[in-house]
Amino acid sequence: MRRVFYNGNIVTMNKGIVCDAMLIEGDRILAVGDRDEIMMQAENSERADLKKQTVLPAFIDPHSHILAMANTFLQVDLSGAENENDIRERIRDKQGIVRCFNLSNGVILDNAFLDKFDFPLIIQHNSGHSGFFNRKAQEMAGINSCFIQENEYFEAIKSLPVPDIDEIAKAFKEAEKIYMSKGISVAQEGVLLKEMIPMYRELIKRNEITLEIIAYKDIETKENLTGRNFKIGGYKIFLDGSPQAKTAWVSEPYENTNEYGISTMTCEEVDRAVKRAVSDNMQIIAHCNGDRAIDRFINAVENNREVCRLRPVIIHGQLMRKDQIARLKELNIIPSFFLAHIYHYGDIHIKNLGKRAEHISPLKSAVRAGVYPTIHQDSPVIMPDMFESIWCAVNRVTKKGILLGSDERVSVYEALETVTVNAARQYFMEDERGSIEAGKKADFIIADKNPLKVSTDEIRGIRVRELYKEGKIVWREGE
Repeated sequence: MRRVFYNGNIVTMNKGIVCDAMLIEGDRILAVGDRDEIMMQAENSERADLKKQTVLPAFIDPHSHILAMANTFLQVDLSGAENENDIRERIRDKQGIVRCFNLSNGVILDNAFLDKFDFPLIIQHNSGHSGFFNRKAQEMAGINSCFIQENEYFEAIKSLPVPDIDEIAKAFKEAEKIYMSKGISVAQEGVLLKEMIPMYRELIKRNEITLEIIAYKDIETKENLTGRNFKIGGYKIFLDGSPQAKTAWVSEPYENTNEYGISTMTCEEVDRAVKRAVSDNMQIIAHCNGDRAIDRFINAVENNREVCRLRPVIIHGQLMRKDQIARLKELNIIPSFFLAHIYHYGDIHIKNLGKRAEHISPLKSAVRAGVYPTIHQDSPVIMPDMFESIWCAVNRVTKKGILLGSDERVSVYEALETVTVNAARQYFMEDERGSIEAGKKADFIIADKNPLKVSTDEIRGIRVRELYKEGKIVWREGE
């Protein structure tokens, strides 16, 4: 079936061209251009009047953890909890194994508080890299400390029982709705552990996946998995922690401390992982926040240049130095920045990093260097919201209104590129997705406003009205 969309602002993301009509057939775009020209090709086509609304390519998520996002629907949200009383109130009526997430940076818990609860209790820090366990949870996870972080934390979490598959399937659909409501058609499973494979196998069997999911396996996970709307994109490794928790591995100590963060992989381990990616012909993405971690990964790529054809990705890269950006172009490394950190955690970064916070997530420098940067939310650390991240990239202000690095602000169009054409390139999808062009998949959103025309303050409030994936509407506001 053919369908023509007309009387709108169609931002093609193809050389800055904006058109007012588009013709699709099946899952493909047939033509984009001037209304009169397109209507001549649209005989016997269903017509859709856009009523001056804006069409954009569907957003592509460069990095998140969609199953972890789904799991938040099975956990207790501690957002805004400031003390033990707040936490106690939120988990008062819970039973079984109780998991919580989004605990604020400034809240410190101890055994005396945690052990007041007679069920296993796990409370995750909002960085996603550390958490608190009461004694019952410690026994279950085989640990002997109430607070653990980084590798020890991830291993403990993997040892816990998984929820019922029916609960997971229901939660996964809820997570997908949030992604789709923000105009996202391609989402990432940022680290596919072997423990997660049975869950995804069942989701595929049940035909529960609507989005296009690209999964990155833990380097130790050997099993492969494919299915409708699901594929393995490569390997994922972690080289350090997070700057807000002061575990990102940095070359200069955090302000007023002798702390340099945590290195979670040796040079030899990173080198082996990169070699493994080359031998398996798999893309590798590397969590690197601190500049020392970034150096370690760049050096491993430089020592194994065959991996350059596979477009290795630095995930987060928040404390990337300008001399490091200069090396990315030669090595074909893509930086994917956690830009929304500037708003959500920028004030903490100023406290932890001092003047270095000015140039956190140096997006404009990466754009100038021509390394096709992308930006992401690392959901569920921050909820999926591309317009908010675009707003962050354009304005670079913290919650307290402090401007962080005016020279690293980008234009609205440049910010849009990071989650459309650049994100498609990150996944080797540039021939299929990322822009509105004849021959590409008909993945697009209809939004209430044109981000290129409104004030930069308004971008964060733009609403997605509809999301189309491969020519079919998969989400509509109000339904």
